[in-house]
Amino acid sequence: MALKDKKTGGTIKVDEGLADAVRGRLQNRLLPCAAAFDIAEELALPRAEVGRAADSLQIRLTHCQLGLFGYPGKAKFWKTTHVPEPRQHGALEEALLATRDKSNVISCAALLSIAERFGLHKTQAGYAADRLGVRIKHCQLGAF
Repeated sequence: MALKDKKTGGTIKVDEGLADAVRGRLQNRLLPCAAAFDIAEELALPRAEVGRAADSLQIRLTHCQLGLFGYPGKAKFWKTTHVPEPRQHGALEEALLATRDKSNVISCAALLSIAERFGLHKTQAGYAADRLGVRIKHCQLGAF
């Protein structure tokens, strides 16, 4: 979901320590997803709380670790750079298709788990899911 479509801007009180941590990790007024994950770990907070704080502060996320958004031209990572074809092509596709739900959706957490299981870079897993038409939802930061 796009930041402009969210109703959280200014309605959620953000802890000042968290707000400072988020602001301190901005790059060109954007918060890279990897930095948000780091903040959650450093402050021992759920990742979704960091995502909600960014939303409330009207800060956009960038450089999705799965390659879905936040790259030059607002394209997916694999449309802006070369992504090597994932290894274990057939087994990977089977795992992705077996993990999706009835609505053809896989969660970010499940996709990251598959990437780890197959020894893939996260963007390769995102690319493989996208190529199969499997929709990725339930971002750990609440971005979509």
